[in-house]
Amino acid sequence: MRKEIFYVEEPSAELRRDQMEMIVWESAPHSVAAMAHTHSEIELLYILDGHLIATTDGRQYALMPGDLILFRGGAIHHIIALETPRNRYYCAKIKTTLLQ
Repeated sequence: MRKEIFYVEEPSAELRRDQMEMIVWESAPHSVAAMAHTHSEIELLYILDGHLIATTDGRQYALMPGDLILFRGGAIHHIIALETPRNRYYCAKIKTTLLQ
């Protein structure tokens, strides 16, 4: 049996203060855009440029510009940037208490 290695991401100061955080990530081609991690917040990715592979709950999703993916709180997920020269996406993390 293979064990998945991941880290638990702590909330940023902005997320603790505002209940939500929004950033733009950019990754080089053929790189790990986000190592396997988990956190309690909901995470949304909206792809701006490039071609990325997202993995969560043991399933892979091919993402291209205009695609949106949601990671549930507590899900282990990671992102791989593929061959495109520019890989950019919006990343929004939202505390579940904000949505209640």
